Amino acid sequence: MGWSSEQIQAIETRGCNLLVAAAAGSGKTSVLVERIIHQITMPGPQGEEPIDVDRMLVVTFTSAAAAEMRSRIAARIAAMQQQKFSRRLARQAALLNSANISTIHSFCQSVVRKYFYLLDLDPGFRVGAAAEMELLKADVLEQVFADCYEADDPGFSLLIDHYADADGDDTLMQLVLNLYEFSRSHPWPEHWLRQLASRFDLPAETGVDDTPWSNLLRQEILLQLENRAWALDRLIREAEADPDFGAYAETFAADSEIIGELILAARLSWAKLEQAFVGLDFVKLKTVRGGDEDRREYFKSRRDAVKKAVNGIRDSYFARSGADLIVDMRGLTPLVSALAQLVIAFSTAFSQTKRKKSVLDFSDLEHFCLAVLLDESSSPGDPKPSAAALQMRESFAEVLVDEYQDTNGVQETILVLLTRDDPPNRFMVGDVKQSIYRFRLAEPRLFMEKYRSYPSEGIGPCRRIDLAANFRSRALVLHASNFLFGQLMTEAVAELDYGEAERLNPGLDYPPCADSLAGVELHLLERRPQDTEAEQAVVTESESDPAAGQSSHDGSAALDSFSREAAWIASRINQLMQGGHQVYDKETKGYRPLGWRDIVILLRSVQGKAQPMLDLLRAAGIPCYADMDTGYFRETEVGIIVSLLQILDNPRQDIHLAGVLRSPLFHFSGQELALLRVADGGKEHHRDLWDLLLSMAQEETQQPLLKEKTAAFITTIARWRSLARRRSVAELLWLIYEETGFYDYAGGMPGGAFRQANLRALFDRARQYEATNYRGLFRFLRFIEALTARGADLAVARALGENENVVRIMSIHKSKGLEFPVVFVADIGKEINLSDTRELVLCHRDWGIGPYVTLPNQGYRYPTLARWAIAQQLRRETKAEELRILYVALTRARERLILVGSARDLAAKCIAWAESATLGARTLPEAQTAAAKTYLDWIVPALVRHPDGAPLREAAGITDNATPEGLEIDTNSSCWQITLDFTPDTGSDQAEGEQESDLWQQMRQLQPVSVSSDAAEIRRILNWQYPYSAVVGQPAKLTVTEIKRRMAETAAEAKLLYTPTLYSRPRFTGEKKLTGAQLGTVTHLVMQRIQPQLGLTKADIARQVEFMTAAEFLLPEEAAAVDIDAVAAFFTSDLGKRLQQALWVKKELPFSLMLPAERFAPATQGSGDSVFVQGTLDCLFAEADGLVLLDYKTDYTADARQLAERYAVQLSLYAEAVTAIIGQPVKEKFIYSFCRREAVPVE
Repeated sequence: MGWSSEQIQAIETRGCNLLVAAAAGSGKTSVLVERIIHQITMPGPQGEEPIDVDRMLVVTFTSAAAAEMRSRIAARIAAMQQQKFSRRLARQAALLNSANISTIHSFCQSVVRKYFYLLDLDPGFRVGAAAEMELLKADVLEQVFADCYEADDPGFSLLIDHYADADGDDTLMQLVLNLYEFSRSHPWPEHWLRQLASRFDLPAETGVDDTPWSNLLRQEILLQLENRAWALDRLIREAEADPDFGAYAETFAADSEIIGELILAARLSWAKLEQAFVGLDFVKLKTVRGGDEDRREYFKSRRDAVKKAVNGIRDSYFARSGADLIVDMRGLTPLVSALAQLVIAFSTAFSQTKRKKSVLDFSDLEHFCLAVLLDESSSPGDPKPSAAALQMRESFAEVLVDEYQDTNGVQETILVLLTRDDPPNRFMVGDVKQSIYRFRLAEPRLFMEKYRSYPSEGIGPCRRIDLAANFRSRALVLHASNFLFGQLMTEAVAELDYGEAERLNPGLDYPPCADSLAGVELHLLERRPQDTEAEQAVVTESESDPAAGQSSHDGSAALDSFSREAAWIASRINQLMQGGHQVYDKETKGYRPLGWRDIVILLRSVQGKAQPMLDLLRAAGIPCYADMDTGYFRETEVGIIVSLLQILDNPRQDIHLAGVLRSPLFHFSGQELALLRVADGGKEHHRDLWDLLLSMAQEETQQPLLKEKTAAFITTIARWRSLARRRSVAELLWLIYEETGFYDYAGGMPGGAFRQANLRALFDRARQYEATNYRGLFRFLRFIEALTARGADLAVARALGENENVVRIMSIHKSKGLEFPVVFVADIGKEINLSDTRELVLCHRDWGIGPYVTLPNQGYRYPTLARWAIAQQLRRETKAEELRILYVALTRARERLILVGSARDLAAKCIAWAESATLGARTLPEAQTAAAKTYLDWIVPALVRHPDGAPLREAAGITDNATPEGLEIDTNSSCWQITLDFTPDTGSDQAEGEQESDLWQQMRQLQPVSVSSDAAEIRRILNWQYPYSAVVGQPAKLTVTEIKRRMAETAAEAKLLYTPTLYSRPRFTGEKKLTGAQLGTVTHLVMQRIQPQLGLTKADIARQVEFMTAAEFLLPEEAAAVDIDAVAAFFTSDLGKRLQQALWVKKELPFSLMLPAERFAPATQGSGDSVFVQGTLDCLFAEADGLVLLDYKTDYTADARQLAERYAVQLSLYAEAVTAIIGQPVKEKFIYSFCRREAVPVE
């Protein structure tokens, strides 16, 4: 291929540290390969001998990239050998296998293995799998916490008070793990942890302006104020141009002056800003008589929004004085110090455990390698090479780093120690605009520091070369990206300016073609008001998708916003495929018909979105495949086998057992399971399903076939359980596959190849698991449970080749490095995930941690200066990365780029997006860009200023369709096709082609409508009411307790049922007294478990309670709270004696019943609807002449009649349920009050 002048410089330049800023599609991998070929074949600038390939260190981001690099080098050498044989090239081909071309972790592993003796490591160490490390961390952390409890450490107790909750230590444990992982991205993690408290240990005389937080926070406040000032300037211009409301301009100008003073103060100091906000007072809006009311309301609402935002800043940041904020920071010093010490203790214990087990994780590889390379005289921030590092420096003639923008601090320090200063020998290539791995703790600032400091011209020890020519995409696609990011990317918002050096320039000349796909589209859809946007954090890169299965979308039902996008995309794909379009094939250098595999749909996250997209595409006849990292354990075939493993470990798990029985493994029908329960007869209802199976297999029965089937099942399970104790999990799994034929059965199901691949993957994962330090079925199941408890998952097995002719659905992250002729970027109206800014304790590389001030006794917390500042910094960094993710998405397209998004109240959104339409500056206001919540908030304001943005301006009510005068960005090179769909819903009627009336079209386009013969129709539409509105909001399911609450006659009684608690202290902090609800639960449990045949004297009951405690039915503190005297008194009462003599007794008997809804919700009168009612009877016993219903109460009451009245509704419903289900009437109903030791009859 022909090389550009910039590429030639990148290939041939030597003798300096060289940074190559390679834009998307600029051929950086080819340049890197060619540079290596040039180094091994050509002499140096001073006549030096060519470098052997094994004297280069080439570091790549992934193992796949390393393999591709090695393959490309081998192919180039082979091609050169075919042209002319060379002994040198033959030698390089032989050395290539031993060349250091690998990921940073592979290189670190080789260093650690070579110098293990310096680290006191077992040379036979292995690298543990991520799952194994997670289990090991959990075990070590539990032991660290147990040791801290035993030592009664005051610092640990302080952490428990602040971060533990009523359910245990999970929150604090997760906090420790998060801080540990974050610290490992630092070259000196322990030093970073130890200095955390120093940021809080401030001298008493310190002011806010003496801290680093002042500048960070004032920058954020300044952006918000500038955004409001910009909004006011627009209001002033609009008011001045309005003949009726011109007087408002004077008030708006006064508001603008106030905000101007705040902006000036924000640029000076925190103290000045605090003083300015204390005196904040907006003037009253002038009174204007006459004029259009809608216009008046517009001005008022816009001004109120500005006032609300400014007052919100005051209330958020200045409700407490600066002195109080400093006091808060100082008060947190002991807590932060204790937290750091706990993380260090865990780190030490975890490291010791890994050494004992001779296992390391990837982080260990980096840090142990760093330990080898660092001299003992090194200190944090001042790395000095060791003798081993100096030796390696001499062995490497050049160090080449691919994807340098994704390097972290530890990796950077390693590279610094490996490279020489004289002459410099470091080559770095990457694109900071494609740095999208912040979640992996990548530090794009490392790239930017060199990008800004390395000169692009001249000769020196450091140099920068920009590769801006794009050899991937058509000019139209590149110009579209330039138009957007030239307005959006500034240093203040995106951490870099998108100037001339960053622009993408066409480098590939596409031959002319009449049927080409060249073009860029934006399609916006109205989101229905009832559509809800799930704000999930996930985003990122541990993605979870619903299991594959039957589509949950009914084509006749209205689609939600994303499904509407998916339906539109499906329609557009079919249009493209049927349009006879041609795509350019780089391999054949010619055009060919568009294929399914040429199309990709990119999503910011595939979580919950990939499966609906697949369903709709398949329904439209489009072959497709989603690249998902999750959903494995939700797959049907995997769930069945995991349930089987669960019951092999413990068969007394009814849900898993029932699932296995009903599965294709054993083919028990629903009727047979019901017969098992019916065969239980009048025996205790709480017997589990395994007991029922044993009884069926061993006792006489009228179901001989079921007995035989059950016996065979028990025999099989017993044999497999025996094998589970003697064989590995993997062996057991394969034996089950073979004996049951389930593997073949799964292959015959829809998607059989995928299902079999999933079963093989489970076998492989079990085999890998057994290769770790963990063994056995129990630990394997614990690993799976730990994954699902954390919301994690594994990827479904892949049974699809790269060249399959299907449309692909993948996340933007997965698409990095790939290219497709047609790219859909969907769901761009999804809100940007800022969950990192809402963590309990925020972490930042440079600014430490940001905790809350927590008042455990009051159950209250509020943010600190540090938290505010770090949250602001994290928001800025997150949005900067989101802009880069959008850049990656748009630069995947070769020929056609199609953006699809939806927004609620699209017309109003267009008005907001168009506020920048008249601005002539090259970039959009930084305040507006920083305030964006979705990708659409970036894309549309930029396109409003484009000549092709006329549909957007029209929707915003801008009649002048001219672009701003003096616009400093090129609008002529890019072309956009923009469509807006204001249809709020898509249903079966429209799908069948029903044409809308002109009236509806006018309304949806926000055009004025005339009063005509359609007036009656308009009136009918506007007066329409949902015929079942009375039923809306009524519950479909109620518990008896909830029904009682709804029918409570007084507010005092309702309050008795539920009293909200502001804060509940953990049990382990010393508070042992049980609440009234807990005491009631304990009493009910004792009455359920008491065995009359074991005796009912006080001593007998006390022994039975001790047995319940030993059997772990009760906790010791619960057993101590049991009123033995009250229980004994019940059994000596007349009612207790009747219970002992009953024909049969049912305890804690659950029931379900359908009852008319109008009994509990008068609004549903006449609807015919029913309510599903659930409850549990405390006790029901039978006497010769009927049934007796008994309910236990521990409520304190001085009046037995009040108790009977309070619970009359509840017991009446119980009696009605008994009569309906059992078919016998209840002759008597009693409440037994343990407080009064009295049986109270209920009428």
